[in-house]
Amino acid sequence: MLERREFLSFTPSQKPPSDGFWLHVSRPAMACRFEVTLPLSDRRGVIVARRALEEADRLEQQLSIFRESSEVSHLNREGATRPIRVERTLFDLLRFSQDLFSETDGAFEYRIHSLLS
Repeated sequence: MLERREFLSFTPSQKPPSDGFWLHVSRPAMACRFEVTLPLSDRRGVIVARRALEEADRLEQQLSIFRESSEVSHLNREGATRPIRVERTLFDLLRFSQDLFSETDGAFEYRIHSLLS
C-alpha cells in the first residue's frame, strides 16, 4: 500500500527484491507505455502481467477513436443513423460516462455522450 506522501508525489518507494533484480513487462497501448514491474524471483507474476497488458490491448481495440475497426469508431460512424448494438461493458461505461457528464455539469466530457440521451 502506498503512503500518502508517495501517492501524492507519484513516486512509490519500492523495496528491492531479495535478489536485487526487477522484471519489467511492458507494451505500448493507448499512446502510452503500460508496464508491470515485479521481482525477478516471481516467475508466476509474468503470466498475470501479460494478461493485464493484453487487457490494455483489448480495451484499446474496443475504445480507440483512432482505429477505424474499434467498436467506438463504429458507434460514432453509424450511431447517428441507426441503433447500434454494443458490448454490455461498453454500454455500462458509456452510461457511467453520461452520469459523470451530468454530475459535473459538463466538466467531464466524452465524445459520444449525445448518443445515449
